[in-house]
Amino acid sequence: MRAVDKFQNAFVKYFFSPEKKKGKQILLSPLTLISSLYKQAVIFRNQAYHKGFLHARKLSIPVISIGNLTVGGTGKTPMTIYLARLLQSMGKRVGVLSRGYRGAAPGAVNVVSDGKKVRLVPGEAGDEPFLIAQKLPGIVVLTGKDRGLAGEYAQNNFSIDVALLDDGFQHIKLKRDLDILLLDGRSPLGNGYLLPRGNLREPPESIRRAHLVLVTHADKNYEKIKSIIHTFNLNVPVFFADYIPVGLENLTSQEKLSLDFLHGKAVKALAGVARPEYFVSFLSQMGAKVKETLFFPDHHFYHPKELTTIDKNSIFVTTEKDAVKLKSLSLPECDILVLKIEFKIENDEKFQDVLKKYLPYKF
Repeated sequence: MRAVDKFQNAFVKYFFSPEKKKGKQILLSPLTLISSLYKQAVIFRNQAYHKGFLHARKLSIPVISIGNLTVGGTGKTPMTIYLARLLQSMGKRVGVLSRGYRGAAPGAVNVVSDGKKVRLVPGEAGDEPFLIAQKLPGIVVLTGKDRGLAGEYAQNNFSIDVALLDDGFQHIKLKRDLDILLLDGRSPLGNGYLLPRGNLREPPESIRRAHLVLVTHADKNYEKIKSIIHTFNLNVPVFFADYIPVGLENLTSQEKLSLDFLHGKAVKALAGVARPEYFVSFLSQMGAKVKETLFFPDHHFYHPKELTTIDKNSIFVTTEKDAVKLKSLSLPECDILVLKIEFKIENDEKFQDVLKKYLPYKF
């Protein structure tokens, strides 16, 4: 790992940890003040919509939001893919509406996929919308800052009958029929502070808006996590889920490999995701010996100069989100393997029953 990345990781760990040492509190007091002001602004905005001073757009089709309280790393995109496939299997024509973070497409509404063909490249769509479109043939994927406008466009032009908001919990300017909130079981409330002092996007009290909570990385601490959630939303159904590695694919040749291929092999981890430590833990659990890590910020778009340490004598393993960006680069001849994962919900049948319960007349 580069020295700058080691420093960045150590700083973020210190910065976002829940420890409340006196020296740390003094050092970060300016950011604590800004976080307090930001918290009040978020509460004011949420109340303005709740009391009707600000009006949210309403679509004539069901809208399901998948979002979280913290910045990155809870599995919104895998959950969106899972839910889109589930609804598609029920005979629904699904549209996924995403902000398109870091995508360069300039339109108020951008068609990433029309359900037949992926129209944009990752740099235009954003890495996550592109990945969603690539993995979901037959499903419309649009990006735009105003998801309500994108939803109306999808209705009028593609006749969708259910809309999924990818990363939509804070996008309350569009009304939704079901709010699914994802939490990281290892730190469900982050470090207790809002941005920029912490990694919370809004106060924990916002859990009250959720119709259903899905917890990832729970490590079997189910009752403790449920008690935290029920402190804010007593009757909300809580489910647990995680990522399951399902295979490997060579980035260049697209050759499929079994997970056993990594067992006992020395590998280097290459990733630009919010929580790269989870990715490394996957590799270790599969028996790989992670000798080196090459980490970049979440949603990072790579430049060939940043990858000069890649050599043909090493085995690199990367994520699906990173793979969509790496494919467009001229890389040296080497083995870069893509770890493919799927989202698995415990008590999946019960989860589907709850889903239908909240939208009985629509399904």
